[in-house]
Amino acid sequence: MKISFSGADLFLSYLQGEATLDEVIDHEAYRVVFSHRDHYGNGLTKKDIENALKGESTPFYGLKNLNENLPRIKNLINTIKKNESEWIKDVSKVFSSLLPEEHITNITVYPIIGYDAGIGLHNAVCMNLNWEPYVNDPHEFLYFIIHECFHVLYERIHRIPPLKEVRTPSGWLSYFNIFVQNEGYAVYAPLHLREERNHLKDRDYVVLFDERRIEEHIEGFLDTLELFEQTQLTFDEYCHYIFGPMRLTYRIGCELVRRIERSYGFEAVKRGIYLDADQFLSTYHHLLTKK
Repeated sequence: MKISFSGADLFLSYLQGEATLDEVIDHEAYRVVFSHRDHYGNGLTKKDIENALKGESTPFYGLKNLNENLPRIKNLINTIKKNESEWIKDVSKVFSSLLPEEHITNITVYPIIGYDAGIGLHNAVCMNLNWEPYVNDPHEFLYFIIHECFHVLYERIHRIPPLKEVRTPSGWLSYFNIFVQNEGYAVYAPLHLREERNHLKDRDYVVLFDERRIEEHIEGFLDTLELFEQTQLTFDEYCHYIFGPMRLTYRIGCELVRRIERSYGFEAVKRGIYLDADQFLSTYHHLLTKK
């Protein structure tokens, strides 16, 4: 694994009038961003980026308070560079344990400006330096590198259909299951490292370590599964339940992996990654109905 700052450097040069937006869009990191948006949304345009920089709401989000954050972003870049070798060792250690048959050596991590907190696909991880948790605590950048690297490895093992291909109720249920498995394991991947270093303030982990709230989320998760199985929803409704603010796929996916570890051991956790998502849920669903 390596970290390349070329995408961030180019975007900062664009902000200073020293590079063009076309050059930014043509950079490998931003090509990955465009590919991600094509896969999980309705695409992205040059105009979306221009309008986002004007403060408008567009599919190229993640630019809030950018000008005010620039000094902190530059400090974050320096912190990442200072810790780069140690962080790469941390990431390698996690995946040599969790996914020893996969390799992260050909993954490039691109700190960038804009878009999501992090995305991982096509052997690339793109991380938005303007995300508030990163500039507030650079350790979060490390943990989300691990999170997004898991997505890259998951994509090597499983096919995730483009969102536009999902049309039937059974297809939406399978899509939901994919995200439970994929996002659940991505939240789980840095969990033990976070615990060792007492870095558990991210919102997902706050819920995971709050028994009352996690039980509320489990109830919502089981209700969502029942809804998907019994009702045909609209496109927007399906997306709300899969990607919505309760983050059920993230939190209950991770809680399910934790319960697999407690009930069957770490080897079962590792094997679970290779199960088809529908099989993964059908095999371990019962763990959500008992503590």
